Amino acid sequence: MTLYNVHVYREMRLFFPGVEAATPDEAARIGANKPTADAEYTEDCDGETLAALVDVVGDDEFEHSVTIDFDHERMRKAATELLETLTAVKAALLHYPHWQDSMRGHLLAVIDAALASATTHLPINP
Repeated sequence: MTLYNVHVYREMRLFFPGVEAATPDEAARIGANKPTADAEYTEDCDGETLAALVDVVGDDEFEHSVTIDFDHERMRKAATELLETLTAVKAALLHYPHWQDSMRGHLLAVIDAALASATTHLPINP
């Protein structure tokens, strides 16, 4: 058996009191950009476990290190790719309102590539 060092990336709650901002959105952005060490306190909030970085013990060059994304992180990545694809499709449809055959083939190829990528990230098949 191999020995591994495992670094788990999990959601947690950080509390930053007294953040001065013009809006709640601005306050959220300010808090999000603060270092963890600046939080008055942190706590495990039974948040999602997003990913793990796994290193082989003794592999000081990290040649065999691997990042494992868990379901919620895979879905987050897939959602980002799907949003980018929808944006591209919308732009193409606006640019080519008559839905030319050559454009149709291009859009189908873009959509197929996004779906293929999404099915590798998502825990289910669409």
